[in-house]
Amino acid sequence: MIFVSAINRNSDGMKTSGLTMIKVINIIRLVCICVCLGIVEIIFIIAMVQSSKGYSALNDISSTAGSIASAGIGVLLVLDLLIVAGFVIAILYYAKIIKSINTVKETITSGIMSNKVSSYVAILTFILAGFTLISVFFAGSALSVLSTLCSVVSMVCFGILIFKYRNTMRSPIDNPNE
Repeated sequence: MIFVSAINRNSDGMKTSGLTMIKVINIIRLVCICVCLGIVEIIFIIAMVQSSKGYSALNDISSTAGSIASAGIGVLLVLDLLIVAGFVIAILYYAKIIKSINTVKETITSGIMSNKVSSYVAILTFILAGFTLISVFFAGSALSVLSTLCSVVSMVCFGILIFKYRNTMRSPIDNPNE
């Protein structure tokens, strides 16, 4: 859609409707991740409250059982922190994608160059491509392997595109006389 907008010769510039659609999709993903984080945290709070009740009951019976119960609560806390960290990384990823899309749209509509797209998005996309490539070994069919490889290639291309955009915009901004 972005390509079709760019080659439309009857318009006064490049349209950004494709970028708007991509932005809306990423906003929806961001909202879904935030809702999932809320649900997961509610489940963990309920689990910890129930565990603490069990800890009190077991501690009254035996100190060994109470120690095991407190270790279980500790494991729940560590697991919760890891899950929250994963959600925070995902939330930052989608927020930075949305910010980068806004920067590109502003550059297109105003004509003023800006290289303020996120390297975090590009680097995390490369990392995700690596994890996705590892999942090829667990694919069940040839079609699944092909789909996974196409996904990896698109992630790598997206990361390269972000770095290329930054470098292309950086040159004129840093050296305006060239």
